[in-house]
Amino acid sequence: MRILLRILLLAFFSAFCVHGATIEDDEAPFEPGKEICTRCNCALHETKPNYNHFLIDCSAKDMHNVPTEWPSIDGSPDIIIVASFSGNEINTLHRLPQADYSMHFSCRHCELKVIEVDAFLDVPKILRLDLSWNHLTGETLRSDTFRGRFSTKSYEPIALEELNLSHNQIRSLERKIFEHLPRLKTLSLAHNPHLDLSYMSLSAIPDEIFQQKPKLRELLLQGNDFHAVPESLSQVGKSLKSLYIGVNPIEELTEQSFLGLTNLVHLNVSFMPNLVEVREHTFSELKHLEMLMCSDNPQMTKFDVESLRSLKSLRELHLSNCSLKTLNIEVKGKDEQQDDFPKLRLLKLESNPWHCDCGLLSALQELEHHGRKGFYSDDRARCATPYDLSGTLLPDLFKEPLCSMEIRKTPRIPIYEPASFLRPKSILLSIFSVIAVVAIGLAVGCTIVCIKKKLKQSDFGFTTPVRYTTVRESFSTTTSVA
Repeated sequence: MRILLRILLLAFFSAFCVHGATIEDDEAPFEPGKEICTRCNCALHETKPNYNHFLIDCSAKDMHNVPTEWPSIDGSPDIIIVASFSGNEINTLHRLPQADYSMHFSCRHCELKVIEVDAFLDVPKILRLDLSWNHLTGETLRSDTFRGRFSTKSYEPIALEELNLSHNQIRSLERKIFEHLPRLKTLSLAHNPHLDLSYMSLSAIPDEIFQQKPKLRELLLQGNDFHAVPESLSQVGKSLKSLYIGVNPIEELTEQSFLGLTNLVHLNVSFMPNLVEVREHTFSELKHLEMLMCSDNPQMTKFDVESLRSLKSLRELHLSNCSLKTLNIEVKGKDEQQDDFPKLRLLKLESNPWHCDCGLLSALQELEHHGRKGFYSDDRARCATPYDLSGTLLPDLFKEPLCSMEIRKTPRIPIYEPASFLRPKSILLSIFSVIAVVAIGLAVGCTIVCIKKKLKQSDFGFTTPVRYTTVRESFSTTTSVA
């Protein structure tokens, strides 16, 4: 019993110590500002006349927080404070002390996980900020992290021009994260292997964003305002494996669209409302491409399948829900087909107005290689034209002698015989009959009205009323005697 009690007390004491250490770590006291230069290296460097740097080097000083205030500086107002707290264990970056000078601030290798809201509120003239080599995520970085002081109606921007967020754990960024940084010129996101820039209303990407990013593997750019694939993507062509650039107002894809992306494995160009054509040689250089998603593009009428012939690693091709009528591909002999599309196993073609002819059948034979085991083609893709094959499943075309079949023209007669009263001639006759009856009725009515008017004005009419008078008695007696 005593042993059990001792174990419980020991466990309670250990938990209390761990909890206390956690609280102490989360609520690390601010470093005293007045003594900061006794602990750190402070020096004034003159670089240009009336333009100096005041260096505060607190690197690797076993600090857990920023100071309460900056050391007093006597001199020109053009002094730039260069403060470095790199190499310390600062898990949470609290609000920096007030400074009316321009500033360069560095907090690299600080095990940084959290940045307090309004952390840079009191340093509106900060020009450079280095937060690389930490544990920051997209959820940590918010738009209010970089906002300035509150004005009458909104928050004022800060003067930040360079922001280094490389070597963190950033997968995505908030849509309005840079709304308080109108002067931002340089942004480094290097060595963040996954980057989500989707639905941020971007219309262009500067080249500087992708510089020195040898480990970028996945990039999400869908839901923006790109009218063409950004040329700056070529800078990450050696490392980029997956690219999502659908839901953009791109009208056409050309051989220049994916230039330099030689190691791309997964490409998604779906849900583009304005995409009309995928031109020749668009995908010819994507030698390692395994999956191509190009579906749900309602205006796409042309897709160059020929540019996929050289892609020996292609496994899946999605072309559903578009406006394709045929597939543009050069037909080769059976012996030559064996080397084309050797790994293609999935082909999605449904919800397209396919015109089934010998050319489409030959293209399908080039793609599908029906003697191959494990191939899957969507069984919902059907012919829209010609009339004789309308509704026929594309896989069933291989059972028909399509290339020797005589295709009849679409008959002009309706598919079903409508009722006699619904025929066009009957409907027209009924309309004319109603019009004739109404016209005759109006004519008869007008005639009767005219006759009545004439009779009222004529003497032969019975328009004068008959008057009756009383015969006198004397006259009646005389008449009877006679």
